[in-house]
Amino acid sequence: MFALVLVMFAQPAGAAVDPRPDVLGVYFDEFGDRPCKDDLIQAVPFSVYFVYTNPTVNSILGFEAGYYTTAGFLQLGIFPPCGIIWTVMPDLDNLYVTCAVPLATAQATPLFRIDYLYIGFEPLESVFYLEKARDSIQPGSNPYIILADGSPMEAQAADPAYTTTFCALATEPMGWGTIKSLFR
Repeated sequence: MFALVLVMFAQPAGAAVDPRPDVLGVYFDEFGDRPCKDDLIQAVPFSVYFVYTNPTVNSILGFEAGYYTTAGFLQLGIFPPCGIIWTVMPDLDNLYVTCAVPLATAQATPLFRIDYLYIGFEPLESVFYLEKARDSIQPGSNPYIILADGSPMEAQAADPAYTTTFCALATEPMGWGTIKSLFR
């Protein structure tokens, strides 16, 4: 019993789920610690974030990736990190985002956001992931980070994020106040 209590109150080691260095992935929060979403509500918007976690560099200019999803959601808007404006809808399997000024990195650095609306009536199982941009000239199969000097650096692709009716593991830390509130 004592071990169970210790596990319940243990704080996470870092902000990101994936402990590997230089990971670019899709998450349902801007901190890179929520890869599963089981709380979809009809007609309520939600956001998907591209987050660069555990960087080995202090700043970057952007990223290059292909974004893929099996989702049937209505896309409401896209939001890059530095105010880039497209005159037409970008091709999401060929995303090349480069900012004019380097972006400072943190343990979890949000680089892109897509807002969706769930309009269905049944629970929806969908997968969201990043990989190499379809038209990329870079080797390998992973997305790339654009370093402050303009050169590309291959990033590790995080495991896919997904929506489901039940997320097997809790993805947010619970403190004593949170646990107490469950019994009020």
